[in-house]
Amino acid sequence: MLRVHKSAHLWDLLRAGLKAFLVVGDVYRRDQIDAQHYPEFHQLEAVRLFSRHQLFAGIKDGENLQLFEQSSRSAHKQETHTLEATKLVEFDLNQTFSRLMTHLFGDEEGTRTQSNEVPRDHIAAREY
Repeated sequence: MLRVHKSAHLWDLLRAGLKAFLVVGDVYRRDQIDAQHYPEFHQLEAVRLFSRHQLFAGIKDGENLQLFEQSSRSAHKQETHTLEATKLVEFDLNQTFSRLMTHLFGDEEGTRTQSNEVPRDHIAAREY
């Protein structure tokens, strides 16, 4: 079985001028089937481009904050991003997905996300 590589199409969409979009696709892996694994599943990838001004607008002393730095990778951020930028993008991502879920499924009480239940890759960012 082969994994569908949706990520390859992200660059095409960025080059086309899109600044925010979702890509949905099937993923195929060679996992053994058990209670935690199945070799086929759906995956959603979200992309949104931020300028430094957009990300830090409305933040006290935001003009002094930076998007990028050279440090070490941790569980909380990549080596090229500041912790402030990572946290703001993560907050925006969570708000966006919450609004999407409300739009799709309605505003039901008891709906919540927990970061320990939502596996994610590090948030990717590049300077354009």
